[in-house]
Amino acid sequence: MTINDNSKKNDALDPVEAPELIFGLIGPVGTDTQKIYSLLESELLNYDYKAYRISVSNCIHKMGNLAKLNEIKNDEYQRISSHMKAGTQIRDTSERGDALALLAISEIKDIRTEANKNENKEYPSNIPIKRAAYILDSLKHPSEIESLRIIYRRAFFAISIYTPRSQRLKALSERIAVSRTDIAITDDCQPQAEELIHIDENESGTQFGQNVRGAFPKADFFLDASHPQNLQKHLDRFLQLVFGNPFKTPEIDEWGMFYAESSSWRSGDLARQVGASIISKEGELLVTGCNEVPKAFGGYFWDGDNFDDRDLIYGFDKGTLHKQLMVAELLKKIGDMGYIDPEKKEKFKEELENTKKGRVGKWLKDTQAYNILEFSRSVHAEMAAISEAAKRGISINKKILYVNTFPCHICARHILASGIHEVVYIEPYPKSLTDILYSNQIDTSGEAHKENKVKFRPFCGVAPRAYQFLFCNITERKLQSGYVYQWSKREADPKFNQYVASYILLEDDVLRYNVDHITNKTKYLSWDENQKKVTTKEEKGEDNERTSKKVAKSD
Repeated sequence: MTINDNSKKNDALDPVEAPELIFGLIGPVGTDTQKIYSLLESELLNYDYKAYRISVSNCIHKMGNLAKLNEIKNDEYQRISSHMKAGTQIRDTSERGDALALLAISEIKDIRTEANKNENKEYPSNIPIKRAAYILDSLKHPSEIESLRIIYRRAFFAISIYTPRSQRLKALSERIAVSRTDIAITDDCQPQAEELIHIDENESGTQFGQNVRGAFPKADFFLDASHPQNLQKHLDRFLQLVFGNPFKTPEIDEWGMFYAESSSWRSGDLARQVGASIISKEGELLVTGCNEVPKAFGGYFWDGDNFDDRDLIYGFDKGTLHKQLMVAELLKKIGDMGYIDPEKKEKFKEELENTKKGRVGKWLKDTQAYNILEFSRSVHAEMAAISEAAKRGISINKKILYVNTFPCHICARHILASGIHEVVYIEPYPKSLTDILYSNQIDTSGEAHKENKVKFRPFCGVAPRAYQFLFCNITERKLQSGYVYQWSKREADPKFNQYVASYILLEDDVLRYNVDHITNKTKYLSWDENQKKVTTKEEKGEDNERTSKKVAKSD
């Protein structure tokens, strides 16, 4: 059986030529994402790719009666806070953490329609634009990244941008002052800038609030914006990896963090998987560790051991049970001493019983008492690595420790005592009291290194999740003649295959129901200029109908 040229040309198994790329920027408030976009746009031109910027916050203007938010021009604090509130309200009302990302996908389809309008083709929004890159600025919730990754697979790259908090606070305070045309009040604007940064990190009260802290560690690439002069170099390297430059290999930090992350996969801890590695400044891997329950006489339990004493075998976390009983004991003593309002005594008893059974209210979950670390049966990853070095007689003095989560204060004291010179981490850890307890010995500022302190710095480079994909070489490095293959940006294609039917169908299926659902759920949202907040206003006719039903019911 022969296949003609036309059928081969339209074969669904043929990858798309010059496939579309989607980049999601994750920038905490106060980050100059516009600068990142401009540099990324400029670098993409070297590959003959055109960038399309999609402001995720601007997508809010199309929802309900929220277009008025676009009119807030003369107060940067008001503009940012109102968009934060509106974004949370949309996610909350629609009960979708990815609501704004789905609206951004609608923008992508609108851009395609505009680009294909002169082609006279059916469904122009489903015809990919060759050599197009959509840059989503910026993502604020973990669910947004998860959904974009499901739809676009390898074509989606999340870029988290690190800027020291002090720099962001200063920049944000200045922006607010400039918007009010009075740079002299910069210091007075700092409390409002602090408020925005706090909300942006992890908004309390709802699972659908701003949550950059949760989104940040999910990136494929971490970019350090603390030194703007290096941004172009880092973005250039990242894109060379995306476009398959076979001569780009891992840097020491990427190597160390990959081993830390891969070590975490060995952990069976019920709470989270944490991994650590200790490496010399020359890049020699010395030891690794993960959070796991220790064995007698050294080491940790493995899957397949004849005797396995990990919590996952018993089906519960003994440490968590102990914490629950400790907190319940404290509550009981407060009740026994008569400090509870008699009218709230029954409610208090109910809360006490729930606490003993592990059904803890959010008000208790957020307390330091409930988040105490001392009762975990697992050795922490950092301590496991340090213990392993001691057991094997390996000096870790003045070495670098890599860990995929910011060390807790318990590990911090062992890190200091062991002689570790530097710590590199990915995920922030809000329960850690390291900054408070060891501020004179540890520097977490991310600014110029202080010689008398151990430096804790955020990881920058290719994330462990993208390590194998970006560094596994799939092309020849040399010709048959032995000469090096000449790789060119202008002739390079992304190092993945994209199949148009797969992601276009996913776009359509996801949007067909969900955008209508989000639109219907949020159609009564509006910006109240007087109250400076997002309100819910029902249409007059429907409001009257509800009032009539209420009256009829009361009659």
